[in-house]
Amino acid sequence: MYRLAAEGVLPHTPPMYRRLSAQLAQARREGRFPDLIDTVRTVHVSPAWPSADSARMPRHK
Repeated sequence: MYRLAAEGVLPHTPPMYRRLSAQLAQARREGRFPDLIDTVRTVHVSPAWPSADSARMPRHK
């Protein structure tokens, strides 16, 4: 979208962006659009626990 808008092929307007977004969402729902995969960056996820009790550090005796 942005590359085509920068080259003047598509207008960079809110209606055009909404139309593109709607078309991509429909294609994803229909299985016609691949999953987006970023092979360059790493996703950092903070640690998570199912409950507060499981997150507590055990006491050393």
